Amino acid sequence: MLSPAIRFRLARMREIVDDRLLFQDALREVRGMRQWVLDAEHILSADFVGDRSGVSNLMVAQRFDSWLNTYIDDTGGKIAILLGIKKTTSRELPLAPDTSTRLREG
Repeated sequence: MLSPAIRFRLARMREIVDDRLLFQDALREVRGMRQWVLDAEHILSADFVGDRSGVSNLMVAQRFDSWLNTYIDDTGGKIAILLGIKKTTSRELPLAPDTSTRLREG
């Protein structure tokens, strides 16, 4: 049989653990959102190619759409609902300029 003081401490410990678990879930979501922003920034800055001179807006948009579709699938559509967007089905274009013709000419 537990004393009233022990029961009180046990109940308080359960509250602390429950609060900690809720905090961990919120922190996990915030970390996921931060990573989403970093990934999007990486794509939109065209860092996925070494030489940015041949990068068009269309190429960046296609790369972003492809990444976003993957992210929508990974989150089970949760991000699409949050952002109010639909999954795109655009035709894939090359993600980097074709340098093979430049190499043959030079």
